[in-house]
Amino acid sequence: TTPIDIDLFSGGQILNYDYREALNAGSIADRKGEIARYTESGVVLHDGTSLQADLVVFCTGFAKEYSFLDANTAEKLGREKDGLYLYRSIIPPAVPTLAFVGAEVSTFNNILTQALQSRWLKNIWGGEVSLPSEANMRADVQKEQEWKRRWMPATGSRAATLQLHQMQYHDRLCKDMGVPHHRKGLNVLAEAFSPYTASDYSGLFQGTSARAGTGMVGQQLATPTRDS
Repeated sequence: TTPIDIDLFSGGQILNYDYREALNAGSIADRKGEIARYTESGVVLHDGTSLQADLVVFCTGFAKEYSFLDANTAEKLGREKDGLYLYRSIIPPAVPTLAFVGAEVSTFNNILTQALQSRWLKNIWGGEVSLPSEANMRADVQKEQEWKRRWMPATGSRAATLQLHQMQYHDRLCKDMGVPHHRKGLNVLAEAFSPYTASDYSGLFQGTSARAGTGMVGQQLATPTRDS
């Protein structure tokens, strides 16, 4: 088991629940451990347990690296031990013509988050909304960095973590684009009590209704409590 604060600030993708259902049905069994060595018929774990296996699948995960960038650009990113801090989790202040969509943010609905990031970036690079100066973007990033380091667990992905503050982040992107962040229309009760889903943002991706207002992206960092 892991501490609940670590669980709350960890992300993962679940495509379906077939594995869980197979476990519950007893058609497969799970065992926690590490492989010490292979045998002709399977594997032996570090605790000495021998398991029969026809196939071993390596689920190794991944590690981020930025070698596809030239050395000068990579240095300007300013990546730290707890991750890459970006303006709105998208743009490096020192390289405003470079953007990371989905790569440097983790929420409970990554597909929606990445769609909103793409919409936001279209407005920025399309000239509908202007970025703040580099100095102001750096100041905003620093505020977010200080806020996260005050209370979030110290992990290598802390810079990208927004799990519990997904709604505040989505609100901020909507405000930057000049579109309503309250997406339930005139239904006050739904706004107060109904969970938000991707369908609430569908209007941002359909024809002219997706067009945002023109202006400067705001400077204020999204706060833990939702704005009215």
